[in-house]
Amino acid sequence: MSVYVGTTGTTTYLPNGRRGVVTGINYRTPNRQPDSVFVATVDEEQSEMWLVTLGERLENTRGFYAIAGTRRIDRDEFDRIAGLTDLRREMGWVA
Repeated sequence: MSVYVGTTGTTTYLPNGRRGVVTGINYRTPNRQPDSVFVATVDEEQSEMWLVTLGERLENTRGFYAIAGTRRIDRDEFDRIAGLTDLRREMGWVA
């Protein structure tokens, strides 16, 4: 199974068969290669956010990566992964 990470807004499928849209790409490695993407599920009353960990880039493709793992995340975990928690703390936000 693979996911396209060339741009956000692309439709993809999670390993559990659920359809979603890539909403964000995380670049955490020094060489600026993507290491994970956020996928929001669609086709449901209540959308869920999933973190998709990327494996190797597929040969002879542009922007397709193997899916190494997936997990559903909540708003607080999204904020932590995206750096929003640290940003709020740096700006003096008191919860």
